Amino acid sequence: MSEPSTTQAEATPRGKPHDAVATSVVVLGLILAAVSLRILFAAKPSEPLPPTVNAIDPNIAPWWELTALPDIGEGTARKIVEYREAHADRSPVFRRPDDLEPVPGIGAKTIQRISSHLRFND
Repeated sequence: MSEPSTTQAEATPRGKPHDAVATSVVVLGLILAAVSLRILFAAKPSEPLPPTVNAIDPNIAPWWELTALPDIGEGTARKIVEYREAHADRSPVFRRPDDLEPVPGIGAKTIQRISSHLRFND
């Protein structure tokens, strides 16, 4: 009798070398992704943002323009406009950054962050 012939695929375990390579590639990809995310979220600006060329006048800016200020969202921007309209009897309502402090949602830290982005025209 003759011996049965075996093929290359039957002689080696199914996919073992390929599975190890694929697993290594996946693990390497996950490691690289984790390192990239860590770098991305750990990075903090070393110095404050420079003042904008087109500083915003809080006495005339619409709420959507005020949202361009650091830490000012839509709600706070609308409160600035509401405060400005409620105190329209004095013109201008805001003469310096500290004049924004009575607006709900704006404190000393926010004023410090936005002051370089503001301009005031008397």
